[in-house]
Amino acid sequence: MSDKDSKIAPRVNHKNRKYTDVPCAILFLAAIGLFFGIGFAFVGSKNVDLLETLSTFEYKMNDALREDAEACCAELDQDGRDLIIEHSCMALQKNPSMFGGLLGIKAIYCLQAFCFVTFVSNSAEVMEVAKQSGVTTTDWDTGNTVMGATTCVLQNASWVGSARSILMFCWLWSIMFYAQARLGVIASVIGSWHFHPEDMPTMLSAVSNVFTKSLGTVSFSALLLAIIERIKKSLKFRWYHHCGPQFAVTVPFHCLAIVILWCLETCMKMLTKFTLILHIFTGDNFFGSAKKCWGLLTRHFENAFVTEVTSRAVLTLGAYVFSIALSFSAWAWIDTEFGWHSLSTASDEGGSLIRFFGWFFMMLFNLWYPTLGIFFMIMIDMILTRWGVGGQEYWVAPFAAIFVGVIAMLFFTYMAGVILDTIDVCFVCWAVDKDNNVDLSESEFNALVMELPDVKREPNLSPNTGLNSSLLTIDQMAQQQASAPPIAQGYPVQMENKV
Repeated sequence: MSDKDSKIAPRVNHKNRKYTDVPCAILFLAAIGLFFGIGFAFVGSKNVDLLETLSTFEYKMNDALREDAEACCAELDQDGRDLIIEHSCMALQKNPSMFGGLLGIKAIYCLQAFCFVTFVSNSAEVMEVAKQSGVTTTDWDTGNTVMGATTCVLQNASWVGSARSILMFCWLWSIMFYAQARLGVIASVIGSWHFHPEDMPTMLSAVSNVFTKSLGTVSFSALLLAIIERIKKSLKFRWYHHCGPQFAVTVPFHCLAIVILWCLETCMKMLTKFTLILHIFTGDNFFGSAKKCWGLLTRHFENAFVTEVTSRAVLTLGAYVFSIALSFSAWAWIDTEFGWHSLSTASDEGGSLIRFFGWFFMMLFNLWYPTLGIFFMIMIDMILTRWGVGGQEYWVAPFAAIFVGVIAMLFFTYMAGVILDTIDVCFVCWAVDKDNNVDLSESEFNALVMELPDVKREPNLSPNTGLNSSLLTIDQMAQQQASAPPIAQGYPVQMENKV
């Protein structure tokens, strides 16, 4: 391998890209086809009414419905956390056209989510008649044996369970794909704005590259995240698995496995996301980008670990609080418009306080798990519509308020993911600039990053760095150009020790 082939310029290759990881792209398209094939099979095989068979149907919702699988970049202190979030918002403010593509991806996700809920609901109505033998009893005094009558019962068709499991894994893969596609669009736009603002891709071009030439790499990274989520689900602690004298051995080993998995999960998610960002920058396949990603992180971050616990917690909590506030605002507005008093606890009725806290705890649960909450609300709405439950003044307002809060939570969570993805891209851009000795002395973002505990002030370049290294270096033409602008424009920051 020549020196020229092993080195790349710090720019986003949004033109003349090649198709990468094509087999995985074909596999993902096949999974999408399987998703809709199984779903429409459920719809076509529906032969009973769900509301009439709820007593015989046990549905176990898979934790894969939780759109909570994102990891980002930076373990921040209390002060630096807010400032870096602010700088990522400034980068988004400079590129408002990007939101058109992001909302388009979200619209496709919502359409598939609607299909998923429809398919799962219909799968509960695919029944078959099974013969159930009666109980045989013997009268020992007379010696007579009485044969119980054979009856017929409705039960789920034998193929429904396996088909539903496949459907849910395809849905989990799709969730991860949409999250990675969002990251790909952000990396293309923000990276171009940072490295070469005069040559930025259009919003349509960025989305098109993600869904065409980068489809294989995006879907492969999403598959890795989906497998991690599925393994984590299988290792979820269940107390009834450890009943008996063996618990003294099984419980410690299970807890150890959970800790090890958490470490692997954190590492894999971080590497997968940063690898995808470098793929968008370079156009390399997944494993080629992963090699460069590992070298980049180990040179600039201690142990190659950068986590997002603090930033993610702040944004998630903020989205949750704002969604609760919107829910109560909608509740109060509906009560005022229709002259109801469902929000008031000052009623003479003894159950008003109990009813209020019942709706309140339901609101807290549904807003924390918004996707699962939508499914529950659809089921409740089907029951209320069928049986025509009265007393609308007690349940319509809180029910509508919870629905408003769930939609708000989905929107705020999505925007939080956009901000966290932007922070990821900003860190990679910073690391690439450091590799290329770009002057960052007047960059506010550089000043904030250098205060983080896991950041190396000087790259760890080993003596073996040579032709086969993954060092990102600038070419001769780029050396003659002006230094790239900082990730977030701002006032110069004076530092005692400039890097």
